[in-house]
Amino acid sequence: MKTEQRLILALGLSFLIIAVYPYALKKFFPQWANLPPVEQNTPPHESVEKMGQPRESAMLPPALSGAREPELRAPRYTTDTKRIQTSRYELKFSPQGALVQYLDLLAFEKSGEEQSSILVNATDGPGAFQLWLKGFESASSSGVYQQKEIFASPRDNIVFEAVLDSKIKIEKRFDFSASKNAFRFVVTLTNLTEDAIAAYYELSSQLYFTETGYDHSFVELNLDTPEKIHSKKADKLKKEPFIYDGKFEWLAMSRKYFSIIIAPDSTIAMDEVRARQLAPDTLESVLRTRPFEILSRGQVVHEYLVYAGPNQYSDLKLYDLGFQKILSKGWFGSLKVGMLILMNWCYQWLPNYGVAIILLTVIIKILFTPLTHISFESMRRMQALQPKIKALQASFKKDPQKAQMEVMKLYKKNKVNPLMGCLPMALQMPIFIALYQVLSQAVELRGAPFVGWIHDLSAPDRLFTLPFSIPFLGNGINVLPLIMIGSMIWQQKLTPSTSADPNQEKIMMFMPIIFGVLFYNLPSGLVLYWTLSNFLTIFHQLVIKRIPFHLHPDTE
Repeated sequence: MKTEQRLILALGLSFLIIAVYPYALKKFFPQWANLPPVEQNTPPHESVEKMGQPRESAMLPPALSGAREPELRAPRYTTDTKRIQTSRYELKFSPQGALVQYLDLLAFEKSGEEQSSILVNATDGPGAFQLWLKGFESASSSGVYQQKEIFASPRDNIVFEAVLDSKIKIEKRFDFSASKNAFRFVVTLTNLTEDAIAAYYELSSQLYFTETGYDHSFVELNLDTPEKIHSKKADKLKKEPFIYDGKFEWLAMSRKYFSIIIAPDSTIAMDEVRARQLAPDTLESVLRTRPFEILSRGQVVHEYLVYAGPNQYSDLKLYDLGFQKILSKGWFGSLKVGMLILMNWCYQWLPNYGVAIILLTVIIKILFTPLTHISFESMRRMQALQPKIKALQASFKKDPQKAQMEVMKLYKKNKVNPLMGCLPMALQMPIFIALYQVLSQAVELRGAPFVGWIHDLSAPDRLFTLPFSIPFLGNGINVLPLIMIGSMIWQQKLTPSTSADPNQEKIMMFMPIIFGVLFYNLPSGLVLYWTLSNFLTIFHQLVIKRIPFHLHPDTE
């Protein structure tokens, strides 16, 4: 691996692509086989990962343990839904449980099945915001709620209520914002008896997703706790549920471009969070409160802030609750956010995201030009010394240590540091990985046109469709990846070779083809960046070739 890395580093900017090759390979070929459906009330719980205080398996909540009442194992949910439209959402409510069965973002145009803005789509089962109240599980979760009131269109509020056994009245209120992609979900429990009632409840939410293949890797759960953000990919949630005991600020279920985030009010004492993959296209989370008391003829009011919108930094930051952390987690999270902010700054000056990507690429290239120049100069000198190095290795063929010592003397005499050919490029790698992540999932690029045939920078730049499919590529003719392959071949021709191993040179001949296949169906915004970066590197190499240099007189 080290030898291969040294060879890749010798190719200038191509090293940066190859450096992220394992990362890219993992993204492009994940194990995303069709997922089997998960039973609604009987998920596996034999091996549950617990991220806080350990609990006995007997304490597993009903939603995961299957201990719910028999009639709730396969409830029949009415199709008599109530459709409403607010200034931000289109929703469908089921009076059975007062559930949200459908939620779509109106502000985002549909641009393909895998980029759907539908966040809840429960057609054959319970929807989001299902509530199980201790002692009244059946009636509270799937009983029929009465619609209490809806305000004038665009409807900003809807309220449902149900009376349980003449003891408790539950009110579920949805207050929608006219200016933000969020709403308040308020649960009011009223004690109708003369005695205090001890209670706790569970509240579920769902995220519908259509991402497959490469995009499926962006579907995940994020839980913000005092220690850190716990993240679980959908593939892991499919294998085993996630359980966390302890304090947390909010829970986010995210897909490539959109998220549902639930933040309980600080006055609510939460006991546990659980999450699982409910179905092949649905994640489910369940929050459980700690026990509380409802005084005689008294009320308990619990309020939740629910964000249902794009993974857009400016939107997520509005609430001052750290929602933007879902964009900045990971090793290069801060750099990723910095690159995103810089790209949006470029867009403010030139309101075309394709042009903004070009400007961003040029800015990054200029900033790193001194380091790149040092790297290229070092490789040029090492290439010029190759004949002398081969001669020394032949002279001391029986004494490799002596040969190595002589080579080091040769380097020192000519002021060549072998590390300088790769170190400057390695220092740039975090920046380029951050850019890769930004351009792979920036919601700003969703549906954003560039020029000509490039109508959507978040999708491949398909020029036309073939009547047949090509293995590994599909049936589309995408232009930018083909240009990228050509730029990589040209760059290879210009990059000084610092290795005498012919096998490595043969391997490098296939690199443009390999990366062309890997990048072929990636977002065109990302391929635009890589292609332009290659051409800027080629221009730099052509300039360097015109600058003369001299080796030590004894060497020449």
